[in-house]
Amino acid sequence: MRFGAKAWSFLKVGQSGLLVAALAMASGCRPTGGPPAPAAAGVCWRADIPARHRPIFVPVAAQSPDILSCAADLELAYLSEGAPVIGAYQGWYLFIGPGAIEGAERLNLIRYPLLNKAQRASLDRQLRALLVARSQSGAP
Repeated sequence: MRFGAKAWSFLKVGQSGLLVAALAMASGCRPTGGPPAPAAAGVCWRADIPARHRPIFVPVAAQSPDILSCAADLELAYLSEGAPVIGAYQGWYLFIGPGAIEGAERLNLIRYPLLNKAQRASLDRQLRALLVARSQSGAP
């Protein structure tokens, strides 16, 4: 298969873009994307983000073993409250909403899925069972 001139010009543009990005990183320039998330080891945070202000973080779990455990804690809050939740774990933001559970290095940077639909459905079944058990026992 042969590439046409348009394909090669696209590659050249892509290469120049990579060069610019590499030079920017080498010079210490990095896209900010907003304030960094807390980086404390093992702490799962919930973020309250008032309009046009920096996030306020409240710890949810002090000994969360990994980012997925933190996401599960935040998903429980989402299922309980029915509203999107933003959290953080070891320097990463977590976004829990109706469409996905995602993570990003900064508040306004690209978000990456942490769980696929089947994994989230399985997690939600377990968390809903926990919510039912809590409501029957009278626990908060």
